[in-house]
Amino acid sequence: MYQDALGINEEDAIKGTLAPIQFAKAAKEACKTNTIVAGGIGPVPDRPMCEFHPDYLARMTRDELLAWHEPRFKLYYESECDILALETIPGTKEIEALMILLKQYPKG
Repeated sequence: MYQDALGINEEDAIKGTLAPIQFAKAAKEACKTNTIVAGGIGPVPDRPMCEFHPDYLARMTRDELLAWHEPRFKLYYESECDILALETIPGTKEIEALMILLKQYPKG
C-alpha cells in the first residue's frame, strides 16, 4: 500500500485509504443524494507524475503489481464504496494486474 511511499505505518495507511470513503458516505447520507462513492485505484506511486513516466513498469512483474495493489482492493472491497475507479493507469501490464484483482474482488 502506501506505507513505503509515504513513510507511514500500516494502520495509518489503512485509515488514510478509508477516510475519504467514510467522509463521502457521510456526506451522501447527510445530503440524501443518490451519489456513487468510488474507491480510487491509481498507478503505483513510484514518483511524482508516475502515470506519465512509468519507469516502475520496466522493473516490476505483473505479480509484483498484483501484490502492491491487492491490499487496497481488499480494503475497498470490504468498505462501503460503491464502485472502484481505476484511473490513469499507464501500461498494459498494470492493467492486466488490475483486471485480475477486479475478478477476485468484484463489486456487485
